[in-house]
Amino acid sequence: MMFRECGGSPVPSEGRQRLLGARGFTLLEVLVSLALVSLLAAVLLQVMTLGLRAQRASQLRTQALEVAGNLLQDFTREEGMRLAAGRRTGTQGPFRYEVVVEPQYALPLEGRPEIRVACYLVRITVAWEEQGRPRSLALTTLRTAAQRG
Repeated sequence: MMFRECGGSPVPSEGRQRLLGARGFTLLEVLVSLALVSLLAAVLLQVMTLGLRAQRASQLRTQALEVAGNLLQDFTREEGMRLAAGRRTGTQGPFRYEVVVEPQYALPLEGRPEIRVACYLVRITVAWEEQGRPRSLALTTLRTAAQRG
């Protein structure tokens, strides 16, 4: 037996029975799957956010190390043989730095008593803000200089 739907195309009664017997998803199944997808999306978003924060922290630390290394090179090049105890501060971009030079000891140069070899501790501290918290790192090295007198 055949009959016409509103659209006018004939649908055999066996086909109509098959369509009526087809089973879809229940509202409960759709809601549960939606909740699971939402939960997974929230977890994924948290993981991505943590990854971005870690990347930014690593980037800032790398930049701070670069600033400290450049300061150490500049300080060594500028001061050279004129090392003297003291403290110098400044800023470079988002970073604040402090260079501290402390004398450690001085020894006479063998065979040349008018010249002394002095050893200085040079400490460079770089500080910055990261997510509202203060961060810092320090590089420390020993430098020697020959001095008359």
